[in-house]
Amino acid sequence: MNSTGDSIATPLVRGMIAAALSLGTAIALVVVPALAAQVAGTRSSATALDAIIIALNVLVLGHGGGIVLSTGVIDGAVTLTPFGLLGLLLLISILGMRRVGRALQLVRDDGVLRLRALRDAGSALGAYAGVYAIGMAVLAGIGRSTDSSPVVTSAIVSGAMVAVLGGVLGILWSLRREATSTIPGVRVLELLPAPFGDVARSVLLALVGLLGVGMLLSVVMMVVSVPEQSSLFDALDPGIVGGIVLTLVQLALLPLLAVWALVVLLGGTVGVGT
Repeated sequence: MNSTGDSIATPLVRGMIAAALSLGTAIALVVVPALAAQVAGTRSSATALDAIIIALNVLVLGHGGGIVLSTGVIDGAVTLTPFGLLGLLLLISILGMRRVGRALQLVRDDGVLRLRALRDAGSALGAYAGVYAIGMAVLAGIGRSTDSSPVVTSAIVSGAMVAVLGGVLGILWSLRREATSTIPGVRVLELLPAPFGDVARSVLLALVGLLGVGMLLSVVMMVVSVPEQSSLFDALDPGIVGGIVLTLVQLALLPLLAVWALVVLLGGTVGVGT
């Protein structure tokens, strides 16, 4: 198999391998902190298997999927998506498919897409999304316990959406190239016909600005409530490792809170549930 994608097997295999690597990285991203908290939690009765199951449930939530809780205290479906973790999972997919796009050499030296570039990119993306979604289904099945059960259907759909969105962005990123004295540069937005490139740039700037406003409001609210946060930490007494893991969980939820703050700032309402 050659790197220029002359064989249809090349992009398919590269996409499947990239999906396996992305899933492995995503699993490590949630399982390692969970195991660290379990090992360091001297007062916890949870086993290593419990920590792994909790981590897999968090992974499903991080993709935008749902889980069903039956703890006796909280019963019902939960679809609280930690946007911080979702952003990291998207970044993993972006980087994975960026490597695939670079390996397939989709752009010629003159800055134009090579022959069958779209076919190969589509094949790699399809293989990546398919393997990723199947992997999420398997992980959702493994993550079932008496207290929580990930919804397999939502895990498949949300996993496929993350894989497709991250994969498309990664392939587009792989097309970008700096100009040299002999090779012209390639800019992703410049590949769009006018005026769609300027519109896309304006939309991105507007979204970043709105999210920045929501994040600023959330940070101000956090600074104002520092005493209450300190008392909660003291009551939980998580220890050093547990405190680090708890902080990571809060950071994963912070972008979601920023979106909620922005919704309220614009006159909307947020319903958390019961």
